[in-house]
Amino acid sequence: MARSRPTNLIEPFSGLDVSGFVPRADLGMAERRAVLGIFPRRSLWPDLDVLNEEIAEQTQHLTAAQARTSSLLTECALAPERDADRLAEWQLAGSRGPRPEPTVVALDAQIAEAQLDADAAQRAVDIKLEERGAFVEKHRGRLVAVAAQQVTAAGDRMLELVDELEHARATLIELRSSEVWAHTYPPTIPSGESPTAHIAGGRAAPITSTLGLNPAPQLQASAVLELLRLDADALKTAATPAQRAVLEGRNPNHPRNSAVWSDTDEGRQKAAEDRQAARQAFEREWGRPAPF
Repeated sequence: MARSRPTNLIEPFSGLDVSGFVPRADLGMAERRAVLGIFPRRSLWPDLDVLNEEIAEQTQHLTAAQARTSSLLTECALAPERDADRLAEWQLAGSRGPRPEPTVVALDAQIAEAQLDADAAQRAVDIKLEERGAFVEKHRGRLVAVAAQQVTAAGDRMLELVDELEHARATLIELRSSEVWAHTYPPTIPSGESPTAHIAGGRAAPITSTLGLNPAPQLQASAVLELLRLDADALKTAATPAQRAVLEGRNPNHPRNSAVWSDTDEGRQKAAEDRQAARQAFEREWGRPAPF
């Protein structure tokens, strides 16, 4: 005899308070909105800015309509008690004058109108989000080219600033040396050089307070400047592992470390790719060729 399916498997979270949650029937659309709503902090494309402004305008309408609906719902929840109080006051006053009319009916009509406005605003936002998605799909090559050009320019500018910082630091050291010479010439104390080759004069307190390193290492200024140059290179190619997979034309849902037989052509190719990836990771991390 076949077992009957437990009813709690049909609705596993039956009875759970889901107030404020997206209805299950709308989860797909909610996910679509979330995906299309992603946008970089800085826009590089004026034609896309027009769409973004339209989306922002419709979103403001949506927020206002949702706020009005929420306010009316709260007012409607309080209406029965408030209407009862007014009716009680009328009765205590000898039922003189017109009998107070219930406000629930009028509020229900206002709620329906506000909800319709919110639904219309949400629909307008969805239309504009889809329009932006279609625009990006159509013009992706141009958008990428514009962004890549500006990434290169910004990276080059960062490297220029590091070079300027290096020069400015060297100038500051020389000027301070001249100032000290003017104060102490002719010397009555042993001559020497202050530890300017190290960041913050090699003192531990600034390193600990800014980097949280304790004990604080002595940081060579030249090494820190080189680290900033490596940082510029890393920033120009920054991406999450999943994003990098897409950029390289790979499926992010099938990572490189998926299991394959080692004694097959696929296994040998994968091993070579893993070694190359490990070498690249080492070079990015340490700034020198990998020893393997």
